Amino acid sequence: MIIYSWIKKKLHLLYLFYAVPLFYLVIVITPPFQNPDEPNHLSRAEQISRGEFVSKFIPAEDPPKVKGPFDPHQGGFSVDQGIGQANQFFSNLQFHPNIQTSKAAIDSAKLVPWKTGIEYKNFGNTAIYPPFVYLMPSLSIVVGKWMSWSVVKTLYLARFINAALVLLLATIALKLARSTKILLFTLLLLPMHVATFCAVTQDSILIICSFLLVAFIDYCETKKLTYQWKHIAVITVLVAVIAVCKPPYILFAFIILFLTAPFSKRLIGTAVPFVLLATWLLINGSNFKIQFAPAEMHVNSRMQVAYVLHHPFKFIELFFNWDYSGIAYFFRMCVGILGWVDTEFSKAYYLITYTVLIFMLAMFYSKGGKMKINLRAAALLIFIITSIAILTAQYATWVPYQSASFGGLQGRYFLPIFPFLMLAIAFNKSGIENNSSQKKHFFVLLLTIYPMFTLVNMISLLFHRYYVG
Repeated sequence: MIIYSWIKKKLHLLYLFYAVPLFYLVIVITPPFQNPDEPNHLSRAEQISRGEFVSKFIPAEDPPKVKGPFDPHQGGFSVDQGIGQANQFFSNLQFHPNIQTSKAAIDSAKLVPWKTGIEYKNFGNTAIYPPFVYLMPSLSIVVGKWMSWSVVKTLYLARFINAALVLLLATIALKLARSTKILLFTLLLLPMHVATFCAVTQDSILIICSFLLVAFIDYCETKKLTYQWKHIAVITVLVAVIAVCKPPYILFAFIILFLTAPFSKRLIGTAVPFVLLATWLLINGSNFKIQFAPAEMHVNSRMQVAYVLHHPFKFIELFFNWDYSGIAYFFRMCVGILGWVDTEFSKAYYLITYTVLIFMLAMFYSKGGKMKINLRAAALLIFIITSIAILTAQYATWVPYQSASFGGLQGRYFLPIFPFLMLAIAFNKSGIENNSSQKKHFFVLLLTIYPMFTLVNMISLLFHRYYVG
């Protein structure tokens, strides 16, 4: 089948065909700061643009005399006050899906300039991140300040440049991928991925590095390459970027031990990310201790960790207390609940998306294949254990003290680990090549129509969420 063969070889070009217009429209339509923690991410990028690569918390000069265990630290990190001023015009939209923005608010926000002064705010949830994941937004802010642009105009520039980098890395990943190509393509065009890629956030770089990591391993293993130091270096750097950004993902490093490479290379490749993470934690450790959650949330990481250590079985029980409505909501978040997790698609869209994903799994699954079984098993184990690590970290840092359930989870936290699930399944050509031509025709039709279906639904949802009452 000529069309099928062409699509299989040129899937990275098909991705660009859909992603470029979709990214552009999402960036333009989404109002400023209407992505999770986008004001705080922009604040961290602004710090870096001034050369503050490691955040420095400045305690309040006159802290309250009485401070409870759940009160956030008094004081803050330095940031250009223009970000807070511009965000004021849109903060009423957050968590309120029935409130739309207005032309007056947008026009007023566009007048807020940079360099009107420095203020101190406690954005401890983003101040902990390393500078390299904010490279594009930081460069955008340097340009915006130099050109005397407004904060909002600079924000849009940061979104565009960050998205351009993601597009480049995603295209490379799809070009490299072999066994996992089809599934990676499908995942990359899900609304949650697209929304994250089109925002000012470190998550976009973290997620796309995970896709690139899996694609590169897939390429090397499927081609049965002899691993050279340059191959190990690429894998090690990608793992280190991901792990230093979010420590629970350090478990990704163990996949290196299962590559078909000499033991010395595998051992060094596995150890380096741990060393780099330990170095960053040593340099930036004080910022991880800054308490920033609102007092009414009753969050205290130190007390929560002590509680888990003293009552380990109560904590373990949480993994078996399943809330099926919560699980269903979590899966919708993984597909995409946009904005500040306040903008849902229709039930029909989620149902169709689940059907497409299940069909892809059924169409391509094969027990055999060129991927060795121990690598696939390791990828599956990393997927499972990292999921547990994410839940544990979230419980310690963003869940009320002694909570009887996990809370505050967002689907985007799990997006970097889904490529490992694809590697575990290890699709290969026998899963599709042995199917009839009719099934191949249906597959091509699905592969080309579903992304357009997503584009129409996503743009319509954003437009009606923010501009049509």
